[in-house]
Amino acid sequence: MMKCLWPIAVFLLLMPNKAMADTHAAASCSIADITTAVNAASDGDTVTVPTTGSPCTWNSALSLDLTTKGLLIQGAGRDSLTIISNTPLTDPTLELLVATGFTVTITGFTFDGDGRNNTSSDAVLNMTGTGSTHRIHTNDIINIGDRGIRLLYDGGELYVLIDNNRLYSSGVGGEQAITAFGNGDTSWGVAHTWGDANATFIEDNEFYWNRNSDSAVDGYDGARYVIRYNAFYEKGIGFHGNFTGNYRSLFSSEIYQNDLNLNAASPIDWVRVKGGSHTIYSNRATGNFRTRLFADSERSCGSAPTWGKCTGANDYDGNTAGPTGTSGTASAGAQTSMTDSGAGWSVNAYTGFYVHNTTEGAVGDADCIALIDSNTSEVLTLSAQLADSCSGDSTFANTETYVITLGYPCLDQLGRGASQAADKVYEWSNTEDGSDVDWVINDACPGETPELSDHLVIGTDLINDTQRPGYSGYIYPHPRVGGSCEVSGGDITESALQAGYEWTVTFTGEAVDALVGDNDPLTEVFVDGWTATGGGNWNTCIRDAIADQADNGTDEVTQDDSQTVRFTIPANACTTPNRIVVTMDGSILDGGKDMVCTPVVVTSSEAIAGETVGIVYDVNAGPIIYDVNGITITP
Repeated sequence: MMKCLWPIAVFLLLMPNKAMADTHAAASCSIADITTAVNAASDGDTVTVPTTGSPCTWNSALSLDLTTKGLLIQGAGRDSLTIISNTPLTDPTLELLVATGFTVTITGFTFDGDGRNNTSSDAVLNMTGTGSTHRIHTNDIINIGDRGIRLLYDGGELYVLIDNNRLYSSGVGGEQAITAFGNGDTSWGVAHTWGDANATFIEDNEFYWNRNSDSAVDGYDGARYVIRYNAFYEKGIGFHGNFTGNYRSLFSSEIYQNDLNLNAASPIDWVRVKGGSHTIYSNRATGNFRTRLFADSERSCGSAPTWGKCTGANDYDGNTAGPTGTSGTASAGAQTSMTDSGAGWSVNAYTGFYVHNTTEGAVGDADCIALIDSNTSEVLTLSAQLADSCSGDSTFANTETYVITLGYPCLDQLGRGASQAADKVYEWSNTEDGSDVDWVINDACPGETPELSDHLVIGTDLINDTQRPGYSGYIYPHPRVGGSCEVSGGDITESALQAGYEWTVTFTGEAVDALVGDNDPLTEVFVDGWTATGGGNWNTCIRDAIADQADNGTDEVTQDDSQTVRFTIPANACTTPNRIVVTMDGSILDGGKDMVCTPVVVTSSEAIAGETVGIVYDVNAGPIIYDVNGITITP
């Protein structure tokens, strides 16, 4: 079992820099009284909002500029404090302007959207600005007629922790419970590390989204998400590509350990993605969804307002040969033709494709892109209209290289990452009603040129039933929530080790005898406290951490008494990538082996089916727990 507590160490990390933060109590939940309290507060202070006047109806938006001070705005509790929106349809209910270096937290409210459908795509709660430490948690947002929470980057990245909220749609309107906008071209140019903290985290929320329109969570323009441990009712997750306005596609998502439940008759999608790269695993769905994992590429079949259609005719796209094109070297060329002697093409196989001259400093026109009207086995006939746009008399000269393309990869298409480098989409261990589900490609233009299969290929861009190589999810719960994880099984209670957290190790009863017996194999693991196998500096640094921080004033684990030791491993103190594996029967398994690619199967004759029997920690891969059958039960 893994249970997570509120560690002192994390609280200390999250405390503001002021020696003592002040609390400012608003006289009521009115806009005027809250504004007065906020204006009186300084960076790091708390503003409390009472139930006095609740429910409070706001006839205009409460707009707070918090770009020079971070505040905790603490409502009296979502079960007792309600704000009803009566704002103009062009305005949100609460508008927060935030900035890097000033942490803003909103908690303890019920916001009632009153079923209003905001015409400006604003939300009940808008957060605009930059920063990676803001948090929205333990609120109810109900009767949402448009958007519930909207995040908008303004001049930099905005990563928000959204946790333990409940969001309810009104059943009208057409937008999302949560939506985030990235920073467009800038976001798409920043390198990505899977499993790190640089994303908006949506975790431990409940979505009651019974509308027949958009998804519960959506994203645009380079946004990055981690969506985990949520419960979705009647609506799934879906992200925009680059077909809407002049927005780029969502950049990335990690979606795992969510429950999706469908009872309504209307068919909806489980997860629908249209661009970027994704890591999707261990999600569970029940009900009759239309599609489970739904992949799309809208510019394969239609023309976007800014980037047009992905055909090979423009420079926005990658314009490689892709899955259906080819490349080679010309032997001759004219304004309306190109020859590759001995090419052996199938007749008219490339009708509707485009050919690009790819020779730098070409004698022909290196900027020439020509539409192919038809082809023989070695000659392309080119569209006169497009060929006329090429500056030279000949589009190609002897020995100049060419590529025949339909644009692959399309700008921001699925399986693309920063600067359009390949970054495949992976899914594994996703189920609906207990059965495995895989990717489904939505081909909206079969038989056309191009069609979706010219751009999206399962096994190339989308990978089924395969864990992303080297991937480990970010520690859960999020450090801004706080929590130390105590892992227990049978007589032995162990802790997976993670820098920056307070960990509890408890030895009781027979386990103490087993752990410190003179001839027990675990004596190499527990030497004056907790150490690790495999050498390096882990033994020293973990033992020292226990010695310095143990509650009982000693680093000794004795046979005489049950003993609990609490300690924090300093960040970056332990550098050797070793790990600990302990089973319920007290044996250690394969202590020095790297487990990133090959998980250890843990078995124990003394284990009880369904109980945890193995705990693995690897500094590269994080904690992994196995049950009696060797099945991973916690990623």
